[in-house]
Formats: sequence, C-alpha cells, structure tokens
Amino acid sequence: MALDLHDGSAQLAAGLSYRLQDLAARIGEAHVLKPEIDQLAALARHSVADLRAAIADLRPPELDDLGVAAALRTRLDAIDGLEVIADLDAASDRWPASTGIIFYRVAQEAITNVIKHAEASRLVVRLFEDGKGEAHLEVIDDGKGIGELRHPQMRGGQLGIVGMRERLALLGGRIEIEAGSSGGTHVRAAAPLAQETTSE
Repeated sequence: MALDLHDGSAQLAAGLSYRLQDLAARIGEAHVLKPEIDQLAALARHSVADLRAAIADLRPPELDDLGVAAALRTRLDAIDGLEVIADLDAASDRWPASTGIIFYRVAQEAITNVIKHAEASRLVVRLFEDGKGEAHLEVIDDGKGIGELRHPQMRGGQLGIVGMRERLALLGGRIEIEAGSSGGTHVRAAAPLAQETTSE
C-alpha cells in the first residue's frame, strides 16, 4: 500500500503542485486568477505532505534503515517527561519484515497509550526473542492502570487495544494486557518467528 501510494497518488499530487506553481509564475502577479491559483498550489503542496506522512506511517523508513530495535530506540529517545528504560535485543533487527513492522506498531500503540492516558513517571520497553522461536515485546508503566481504559472517555485507547490484537493475530501471536504487580499496566505480546528469519 505504501508503494502504491508513493508511485500513484503521491506522484500525481506532486505533479499537480509543480504545474500549479509553474502556472502561477507564468500568468504573473497582476492576473485576476493569481490568488486562487496560489491557494490551489498551496493545497496541492499540503496534499503531498499529507500523503508522504501517510506513506511513512504505513512503512516507517527507520525500520528499513535501522531495524525494529533501533527504530524503537529512536522513538523512545524522543520521549520527554518520563523515565524510559529500553531493553531492546539487537537480534530483533534480523526478524522478518512483517514481524518487525507489526511489533513496532504494537509497541508504538502501547507507548502512545502510556503517554496519553497513564499519567506514568516510568516506562520500560523490552524487545527480545526466546529460545523457543518466539518474538516478545513488553511495555510496562507505573501509571493509573488498565482499568482506566474501560472508562467511556478512553474509547481511543480501547480501539488501540483491538488494533494491537488484530495485528498480532496476523502473525499467529497473542497479547496480554493486565495490571502490573505494583500498579500501572503490563503489556505482553508474543508471536512465532518465521523460520526464514533473515540474517546478515
């Protein structure tokens, strides 16, 4: 989908933007349609930016450039106002692409829930594989706890949980979300690794 958007809609929008800018330059400042063409050109530029953001969101470039562990570390390094502990196994960078992106998305959603809803002071993220051929993710916080997500105002958080379950189901995986032993929320995700795990 990301490639289709890049090669299709994004290219068309970029072409439209360039043509409108060129037209605005050719008709001159005095033309009666110049302000309207400038507005259309600005709208086309915004459309290109939105499409590029959507493409990056579908397939974050840092996953291709860095791998899932390094991409997650970059995401965690950008968090302010929380003590963040990252235990990210570099071996996860060799996971199959489908596993990497799904675990990245699940981690991203869980981290977003912590930032938006948990009122936590501490966040722990672990990414690793066990000796049984399974990939694992843990996201642990010391915030208000999972019970808050059942409140009607937290519907977005509930939808995010559904999304995480659906993503992991694509890999034959599972997710558990429960109250932490000393408060907060503990998210555990696991999925079998494909036998064709890539290697350098």
